[in-house]
Amino acid sequence: LKGITGLRRDAGGNFFLTVQPGVTLQDLEAGIGLRRFDTQGWSQESKDALAALWTAPPVRFAPDPTEGSATIGGAFACDAQGLNAMEAGSVGSHVEAILVCLPDGRVWELERGRYRFEANGCPLPEGGWLPVASVEGPLSFRGLTPRPGMDLVDLFAGAEGTLGAVLSLTLRLTPAPAHLWGVFFFFPSQEGAARFSMPPPSLPGLAALEFFD
Repeated sequence: LKGITGLRRDAGGNFFLTVQPGVTLQDLEAGIGLRRFDTQGWSQESKDALAALWTAPPVRFAPDPTEGSATIGGAFACDAQGLNAMEAGSVGSHVEAILVCLPDGRVWELERGRYRFEANGCPLPEGGWLPVASVEGPLSFRGLTPRPGMDLVDLFAGAEGTLGAVLSLTLRLTPAPAHLWGVFFFFPSQEGAARFSMPPPSLPGLAALEFFD
């Protein structure tokens, strides 16, 4: 399960890459950066999307959990975050669809936006219903914690494989920044560092942040 199996482009010009869970983050980043993939078995639609990608501005898979040898399936299973989580969020929030095998052998194809939690549960594929009380208010732990409006895809993100084995993931690619600057700052206090990490909207945002005490 180490293949990159397809690419599509929507009407808005956004690109979505379908991968199997064994693809490593370093191979994923290299393929996207070079815009080169093994297209054996790809549909003509995917090949046409790749041709469009060659002429489009650079794109990226924005989450960067920083460990290149990790697999995308593992990163999704723990809903990994990286140094740029302040800007990009977690891996799961950039997954548009999954193909997942449940413990009883059924295979579900879940697309973001099709199944969302309501106050008392969530509709399921095949017409089922998951009865569960959603949690209101801010959460310190997101995994396996349903809340109103939460997508069913996000329930599997961070579940660490306990709900099913993900067989493929469709990743949303986003425009890559034109410039990235690496800067090392010294602060007289942790409070000053915290204030720096939250710039006003009029200033450029931080793509990644790491703190050394």
